[in-house]
Amino acid sequence: MSQPGASAGRADDWFDDLLDDRFDDRLDELRDARAVLGAVMVGSNVTSEQRTTVTTMLGTVPPVNTLEPWITLGTEPGVAPGRLERVRALLNTDDRFHGVERLGAQAPAGLRELRDGLRAYVVAGEQEALDRVAAGHRLVLRVTADGPALVPSDEEDHVAGLLVDVLEEHRAGRLQRLKACANPACQWVYYDASRNRSGRWCSMGECGDVMKARAYRARSRAGA
Repeated sequence: MSQPGASAGRADDWFDDLLDDRFDDRLDELRDARAVLGAVMVGSNVTSEQRTTVTTMLGTVPPVNTLEPWITLGTEPGVAPGRLERVRALLNTDDRFHGVERLGAQAPAGLRELRDGLRAYVVAGEQEALDRVAAGHRLVLRVTADGPALVPSDEEDHVAGLLVDVLEEHRAGRLQRLKACANPACQWVYYDASRNRSGRWCSMGECGDVMKARAYRARSRAGA
């Protein structure tokens, strides 16, 4: 018969061994990543296996909101998926429901111009203002581990970074799902997740009910 606590001791040993193995594996990955980054810095060749290791590790890191001082991600209703949320959040810094300008004076140059031009394009299909903004921010073609991609020529150019988001989200068919709420007193920009893009209100339980009740009263007055 085993002594009391012997099974627990074996379980603890097994768990410690598992942690050691996983730590060793992770340490090897970090060493590989350091080797790749070092090779890139000195211009040496990098193997495809090393690129895969670094790409996989970087893929586990959530995207950073580099515009955090000026925009807030995830504000309901109508949160957009992925990087499109950065675009939606920028548009809603022109908060027409509360009548507040939320893009501070310290925001990067051109960000307000981009927002206004982008809103005109998303809401009304007007191209001119957004085209003028895009002409002033250079994008270049880079070949990355995921293939060719357009990126800002200046990594600090936040406007160019958002223009890349706009381009990629339009190509994916998601930018077209950004709409302004049809309630004139709201105009909140939301992501229309309906199957046939038939949404009209940022929230059916709020603006939708208000507008339906308003339409009903108008019909009642007209029929009186």
